[in-house]
Amino acid sequence: MFIGGAPGSMAGGIKITTMAALLAAIRGSLRGQPEPTLFARRIPARLIGQALAVTTLAFALIVNVALLISLIEGERLGASFGAILYEVTSAFGTVGSSVGLTPRLGAVSQFLLIMMMFVGRLGPVTVALVLTERRHEERYRHPSESLRIG
Repeated sequence: MFIGGAPGSMAGGIKITTMAALLAAIRGSLRGQPEPTLFARRIPARLIGQALAVTTLAFALIVNVALLISLIEGERLGASFGAILYEVTSAFGTVGSSVGLTPRLGAVSQFLLIMMMFVGRLGPVTVALVLTERRHEERYRHPSESLRIG
């Protein structure tokens, strides 16, 4: 549910192409390729960074809203965190699937799910547009440094 439809579709969640770009970057990194490729085409580092930012922000938003609903509803709801996470992910992906918690949620929690539906449909696209529109002319460049990753 987290991964939605194609870029032109009305599906919520992150797009298939976003996940494909991330998987290509992971595969390229494991193979030691300087630039990730997908279907014999290079993927610019800028797009990989945008895909990573959109995915990370979406994931963080889902987890934080699930935690917030869990804190608000507390033990009154009697549901596991996994069930709440399922509801929030379903709302973000505009899937409509439920484990039956939504009718038992309070008004604030239901409002949070409504906002997740809105953000899930428009958020990742909006974040991607905001990230692509930021083009500043660099007056200087910082020196690069090699880091040990892993």
